Amino acid sequence: MKKNPNPTPLAVPLDDLEKAIGQTSLKASRDVNSLIVQNGNLITRIEVIPPANREWGGATFEAVVQIKTELPKEIVTGFRIGPQLAGTFNRMATLGALTIEKDCYFIGSRLTIYDQENAWELHRGILLSTAILAGDSFLGAIRRVFTKEEPLRGASAWTAQDLNLLESHLSAICVCSTRDLTLTAQLSLRGRNGSAMCGDHDTALWRVFADQPHPKLGGGLFCLLELPHRIVDVSRRDLVLNRLNQMEMAAHDLPPHFGAWCRGHQGNNPAYVAFFPNVMHSIEGIALNASIWALHRAKWADATLASLGVRL
Repeated sequence: MKKNPNPTPLAVPLDDLEKAIGQTSLKASRDVNSLIVQNGNLITRIEVIPPANREWGGATFEAVVQIKTELPKEIVTGFRIGPQLAGTFNRMATLGALTIEKDCYFIGSRLTIYDQENAWELHRGILLSTAILAGDSFLGAIRRVFTKEEPLRGASAWTAQDLNLLESHLSAICVCSTRDLTLTAQLSLRGRNGSAMCGDHDTALWRVFADQPHPKLGGGLFCLLELPHRIVDVSRRDLVLNRLNQMEMAAHDLPPHFGAWCRGHQGNNPAYVAFFPNVMHSIEGIALNASIWALHRAKWADATLASLGVRL
């Protein structure tokens, strides 16, 4: 017997999300604890699953939301996508990572929801944006690169005032500064303040740019977390980056995953990128939350890389 979908699986109001998507040009349908969104030939599954461990480190978790947009086979075979090319494409990621798991290629994002978090307005905004934009913007950026189309331009909805406000919040937990339309923060990995710019190997660099548009979406907020770790072997680097993107999808106590691991500016260092288009400027607290997620992500990645044999 076919099961009727639960409107709020594990207290996540998928019915509310379905209603919001129904007001767009996309098609949405339900499948038990999942919401299926069709955008042209792209199909996105938003699935609510229980956390692997409901309690961890004194926190209680309510649910995990996984968002996957599987790439059409013609895209995978046409571009001959492997870990190296995935790492290149992920530098243009918006709200999800091109991830390879065995023979499955998908744009993946994840949200871990804490018990009594009361942050549905934030979660709703980012889930809705991801369902609508992540897959299409990713493929659009790739097409523009390979066809040499002019990338989109346009000013960001985020202003210097927005970044100054963000700095005022972050300065309580890390060393940070703003200049023009860029915020730079030094994130300690090992519990002491240092400077990534001065070559401190225990410090990650977090930067937020309001002057770097996305080639497909135009203006927005570009976020970049760079780690000090080095992986000299190119093949191993690409495999490690893909492994990080795989692990980000796990139903564990992890900061929300709406971006992608790729190679950083040094070429052999891991970096995490995300892009929030102008339409997301109205989501209250999105830049501050992304910065706090970056702090926790940097420490998680430091420990995870060590477990993979990559140490400072």
